[in-house]
Amino acid sequence: MANKAIVGEKLGMTQVWDDDNKGRARDRASCRPGPCGAGADSRT
Repeated sequence: MANKAIVGEKLGMTQVWDDDNKGRARDRASCRPGPCGAGADSRT
C-alpha cells in the first residue's frame, strides 16, 4: 500500500468543527505546500 504526502512548511495549529452537529473540534495543522529544504542541512 502506497502512502501519499504533501511536502511543505508547517505554519501552526488550528481547530476544525465537525459537520455532524455534535460540537466537536478537531485539531489540524496549517501547512503551506511547496518546495522546502529536507535533510540535516535545511535548518542552518
